[in-house]
Amino acid sequence: MDGAAAPAVVAAGLAATSASAATAVALSDAAATTAGVTEGAGADPLFGAALSLFGSALIGCGQTLQKWALNRLAARSAAAAVAAAGSSSISSPSSPSVSDEEAAPAAAASASSADRGGEGGGGLVSVAERLRDPAWIAGISLCYAGEVFGNWIALGYVSAAVVTPMGAISVLVTALLGSMFLGEEITLRQRRGYAVLLLSVLAILAVAPRGDAGGPGSTPAAVLAFCRSPGFLLGLLAILAALAGLLYLVVVVAARRGGAGGGAGPRLHELAALCAAFGAVCVVCGRVLSVMARVGLLASPTAAALAALLAAAVVSQEFFKQQALSRFAVSAFQPVLFAAFNSAAALASLAVFREAPSTAALALFIAVFVPAMAGILVGSKMIQRDDDAPHAAYAAVDSDAAAKDT
Repeated sequence: MDGAAAPAVVAAGLAATSASAATAVALSDAAATTAGVTEGAGADPLFGAALSLFGSALIGCGQTLQKWALNRLAARSAAAAVAAAGSSSISSPSSPSVSDEEAAPAAAASASSADRGGEGGGGLVSVAERLRDPAWIAGISLCYAGEVFGNWIALGYVSAAVVTPMGAISVLVTALLGSMFLGEEITLRQRRGYAVLLLSVLAILAVAPRGDAGGPGSTPAAVLAFCRSPGFLLGLLAILAALAGLLYLVVVVAARRGGAGGGAGPRLHELAALCAAFGAVCVVCGRVLSVMARVGLLASPTAAALAALLAAAVVSQEFFKQQALSRFAVSAFQPVLFAAFNSAAALASLAVFREAPSTAALALFIAVFVPAMAGILVGSKMIQRDDDAPHAAYAAVDSDAAAKDT
């Protein structure tokens, strides 16, 4: 893909994103008009879903642009390695030469490993190289813009049970743009995985609470009263207590287990559960802060306390996420984390904000949510690429070199 493809990725992604968001907003306005709602009150849930769709699609565009930048950087590194090997063989005629055919699998492996981030999350492209590349910076900026201007603001209008599953849309956008601009082939198994993913998300959205039955409120006095209510405080304390228990399990118990020779430290599901618990804190604090921003309460002491808790949760979640990525393959950890985070965030939001209008509605949501999250987990695993492909390419080079040596 040539240099003009980077702006093409952004342009195509933004066009599709804007069209989808505009369509959702139009449907929201039409629904509000049909129902005779004034001041857009009834349109809030659909508007929130439109914002979440916008944010997820923007994240997909950013991930594709990052992938393109990493592929380009890895190809440059591979070309430099081949050139260095060629100059070395010229200066040292007795040393074995490396042909273009032998270098091609290594170059492909380099690009693929950079694309995946490596099993440890670092890949073959260093952080310094990424930070010096404008395309990679633009890609990660789009991802953060999607989180802030899409998902974070959406939490002020709609339940987290709607916002968090919409993250699967970014996977679909990345696949579509990757096929269009990165030349990535989507296999039949992956197509089925995307279908399972999409159907699972639609099932959750069909039964998710619209957020009308609860929430922080729509006026400054109501929001402050909600933040001081026993229900909110006890719910937040319950989440923090569960978080403290998981921290003890990962930091203390797992460390003792590893030191005693009975294991290698924290297990995958333990780290995924801890990251999901931090994510639940982020969702609860983020939703309240989003509503506070709408009603002009960001300068209040309550907002400052919630912002500090949110920042601590974000930093801690990223720290333990990187710990997990340094121990487990990305393809093994990310689907489990996605399912755990969605479950924790949705259930915490339902409990803290009391969004279900009735017990029957809550029971229906849980009955659909659990199998749908299992579907998202299965679909995510189906679309994962073969992690052994890059290693097979390197093995082919090594085996050829060994044959020539003998």
